[in-house]
Amino acid sequence: METTGGDDTVRISRKGEYGLAAILYLAAQPDGKISDGEEIAGRCGIPRNFLAQILARLRRKGILGSVRGSQGGYYLKAQPSRLSLADVLEALEGPITIIRSIKEDATADSDFVNTTVKGFFSRIQSRSHALLASLKISELLPSAEEEDLKTS
Repeated sequence: METTGGDDTVRISRKGEYGLAAILYLAAQPDGKISDGEEIAGRCGIPRNFLAQILARLRRKGILGSVRGSQGGYYLKAQPSRLSLADVLEALEGPITIIRSIKEDATADSDFVNTTVKGFFSRIQSRSHALLASLKISELLPSAEEEDLKTS
């Protein structure tokens, strides 16, 4: 997650967006299909060098598997019905923090706003994370009916 330039808006970084796109592409492939980085980059519109870094990180985190060699590439190791949006984003970006101003060590003397609304911000943070954790990759994939509409 990153903050934007002039304001404190928190948003998913390009790494998170591209990583999610790659995961969705791999999840949509038939079981057992290995996709190489060039294929994923081309189909998802992701710069190859940046994608290589993203795929390596997802592999290290156990979300992707890889096969070496001329017929090698990547595959989704986790089941799409068990893999959440939070899993992917946290693997790429670290802990998801929607509200930047929550500070564990704030005192009333040092940070009035943080201490007076900390409980409220904590609930927003908790609910936001719960929502991302509840959204499974399988739910984000287009249905067969949507795919049929695209091809007709």
